[in-house]
Amino acid sequence: MSLSVGLEIGTYSIKMVELLHKRRSFRLRRLAQLRIPPAKEKNASENSIAEAIRSLFSRYKIDKRCVISGIGGDSAIVRRIKVPLMKVKELRRAIRWEAEQYIPYPIDQVTLRFHILEEEPSEKEERKMSVILVGVRNEVIEAHLQLLQKVGIHPHIIDINPIALFNIFNLSNSKEKDRVALVDLGHSMTNLILLDKRGPFLIRTISIGGLQLTQAIAQQLNLDYMAAEKIKEEYGLLTLDESEKMKEKSIAAQVDEIIRKSIDDLIEEIVRSFEYYASQTGGSTIKEMVLVGGTSYLKGIDKFLSKELGLPVKRFNPFEGIAYSPKEFSSDYLNKVGSIFAVGLGLALRRREL
Repeated sequence: MSLSVGLEIGTYSIKMVELLHKRRSFRLRRLAQLRIPPAKEKNASENSIAEAIRSLFSRYKIDKRCVISGIGGDSAIVRRIKVPLMKVKELRRAIRWEAEQYIPYPIDQVTLRFHILEEEPSEKEERKMSVILVGVRNEVIEAHLQLLQKVGIHPHIIDINPIALFNIFNLSNSKEKDRVALVDLGHSMTNLILLDKRGPFLIRTISIGGLQLTQAIAQQLNLDYMAAEKIKEEYGLLTLDESEKMKEKSIAAQVDEIIRKSIDDLIEEIVRSFEYYASQTGGSTIKEMVLVGGTSYLKGIDKFLSKELGLPVKRFNPFEGIAYSPKEFSSDYLNKVGSIFAVGLGLALRRREL
């Protein structure tokens, strides 16, 4: 038996998922989350993050030798590209030339990885295949490694958070995996993954998250950051019935209005992504949205997005179908916190490839 630890480093908290592996099976062993001390409403400093990681590993006595860590989607370039059908060895040689068309940095300053999806149907003579291309600047990887090494961690694997999220969703019992928008609503940003039956079609990062909602509430209601965060969590978005019963100037109504206006830019970016998908796929439409991340727990966010985008929206529990001990975890608890740990679980599963 062996262990793997998926480590997601956010700007709001550090999340850890520990799995116990035995041959081809695995079981959930532990979950943990630790808040990063807020730094005057701005993203946490490197020292605050390092201290939070150190505290998390010390408090739960986590093995530092089996860590798979993730780099945020904003630091990576992920594209699905079509290349001539070729063997893996040939693609390894050709990928740098192919990548130059999509990577906006000198190619010798970027670490490249690829994953072959499948052959593309084509009526032309030249056969092609779909490939997920991932590029991360070397300096980003070095900074990530330095942060972890500062607390004595030397990761087995460094993955990309949106790819880890796709992997756990693809492994899940979810019936619908074609034309799905997988949305990670985080603290300072949102990762959007558009999926079709071949895998990720589009992965992009939108610089809007729970932090921006809290800042808008704080500014417009003249509150400090912690007070604004508290009433955001308490009131969230009102349902239609609640809105009709609420007085226009009540605190709940004001918070609802501020959040709706703040989310408008996120809605606009999601719609643009949907339109791009349709333009590239002969008019195909996204059928369902699946939410994960801390901000997916904002009251009413699922109903609001469903109404604005005109499609079903649900929160994803990645622990459905994952083995665990009922003595250590209850199904209610995992259902309640699952969306927070989706990326961490996806990272921990990379141990199966070591």
